[in-house]
Amino acid sequence: LATSLLGKILFFYMITNHWVACIWFIIHRYIERNVKFTWATSDCPWGTEVGSDGCLAKWDHAIGEHNICNMDSMVHCYLRSLHFSLTTLSTVGYGDI
Repeated sequence: LATSLLGKILFFYMITNHWVACIWFIIHRYIERNVKFTWATSDCPWGTEVGSDGCLAKWDHAIGEHNICNMDSMVHCYLRSLHFSLTTLSTVGYGDI
């Protein structure tokens, strides 16, 4: 009984994290499409300039929009969204906000 309950809780937690990650990426893709500084254009893991090629999404000055995902595959962008949702849902916060 206890392992069944634990399995259900873990399954619900994984599904919740997946949905939050998807919603977080949908916000980037559809709602903040023409916003220069978003979480994806500022997520530059190698310390590159915000909105450049090294970031999760690149800002295009000519059309005033950013691309959806600057990485090799959408899986990498999804994993960055999942990292955010896991951090947000499983910790007490970031400490500097």
